[in-house]
Amino acid sequence: MVWLLVPLSLARPLGGGWAALMATAGYLALVEWLALRRAVPLGLLASSAGLVLSLAASLALVEAQPWATVASFGLVAVWANVRRVLRSGLPAQSRLPVVGAAALTPAGVTAGLCAALGPPQAYAVTALAVALVAVAVRVGGWAGRRYWSWWLPSAAGAVALACVPQPTARPGGWWLAAALVLVTVTLTLTVLPVWSRVGLVAVGSTAAWWALATTAGWTDAVRLGVLSGAAFAAVVACATWVRVSAHDRLALAALGLSGHVLGTAVVGAALAGFLAEPDRSGRPAYLLAATATAAVVGWFATTFADAAGVSVVTVLADGWRPGLGALVPWVAAGWLPVVVVEWTWLTVPDVDVARAWLPVAVAAVALAYALVVRLAPVSARRLRWTLAILAQALAPGAAVATERWGEAWPAVAGLVVVVLVAVLVPASFRWEGSTWLAWAATAPLAGLLLVLAGAPERPDLVATGWGVLMVTGAVVAATRRTGQGVSCEP
Repeated sequence: MVWLLVPLSLARPLGGGWAALMATAGYLALVEWLALRRAVPLGLLASSAGLVLSLAASLALVEAQPWATVASFGLVAVWANVRRVLRSGLPAQSRLPVVGAAALTPAGVTAGLCAALGPPQAYAVTALAVALVAVAVRVGGWAGRRYWSWWLPSAAGAVALACVPQPTARPGGWWLAAALVLVTVTLTLTVLPVWSRVGLVAVGSTAAWWALATTAGWTDAVRLGVLSGAAFAAVVACATWVRVSAHDRLALAALGLSGHVLGTAVVGAALAGFLAEPDRSGRPAYLLAATATAAVVGWFATTFADAAGVSVVTVLADGWRPGLGALVPWVAAGWLPVVVVEWTWLTVPDVDVARAWLPVAVAAVALAYALVVRLAPVSARRLRWTLAILAQALAPGAAVATERWGEAWPAVAGLVVVVLVAVLVPASFRWEGSTWLAWAATAPLAGLLLVLAGAPERPDLVATGWGVLMVTGAVVAATRRTGQGVSCEP
């Protein structure tokens, strides 16, 4: 500890930060001298404690003399990374402290840069340094070593998280965008498992684009539109896979799954913008419709390709987490009614007409689902089950909604779809209650058709007459099925 007297005597003329730097350099020299002499661990422990104290003093004076802090922590970072590899003279117990110093002291360098340059510039410089280290590690063939395999993505992630709360106002926003681009480059060069690497690169590139577009002042139509197109391209690229190696197949699956997640996030962001400004002629409404359309098309592309044995997303997702692949058709089929309703609302000029026919648009989706269930190949069982359930749920809901608005022809269309869905969905996929709903829907359907034809509105007579026809039809059907008459005896 005698070495502390020298920097303490120079603290007044040089400043506390530079005195702490001298103490740091002195204690590093002392540690090396003791290691060269194969000194007892107690001496190394005392020198290491002095080194920690000098670094703490340097960090405490970071606002007054930031460059001294950068130099102190940078010196220890270089020494620790060299000593992490060349360990001659150091006891075995020092391995963990040396690795910890190599991993954590760059954070002190960043703290000094923040005080000297400002956070945006400091994060950009740190991201550049980490990216250069990643390039050197990759070129040197050390990327597979354990230390670099976890330190590089951890450092990149720490820089990205530090950038999140920073404002994107100019000129700092450009530095943040550059930092996030460099973070993405670093993540690309790591040797993480392909699933996590592709996902992290997708997150990093999305954040970089968002920072760049926000700093440039571009609207949501550009920011979300580009992300929607990227998500759509990722999903379609995966869905159109034909023959690649097992490693590339895993990368494509990760890319497709990232596209699904990004598409979902973009649709959610567009929906938030639409709810904040729901004007029919406003930009957020069209943005929601466009982004949701792109996402749904991508989801369906994956779903149909998977049914044909081409896509890898749902197969690999089920292998990684059972049941995850089943969500893809549910997400696609669940969002399609939203897309159809949104485009109907935007394209029909008359508000009252649009409101009356919105349920019919949902009923049309249910009818399309029933047709797909009827015509899809047997191998697409997951998709057929999904669409069958949604068709039999959407059709009655749409019929009830058409009745609520009091328009005759939309109500007729909704009731007709209820009947057609029950007819089109095969018996193996049909819920028994949907058959009863279809028969029940024929009574109000007959009444509405009579009213539209000019007959007087007499629901009691319609119900009685239609009931008689139904009973007669049931008797005839039972007779034809069994070949015997129907007994009326109790």
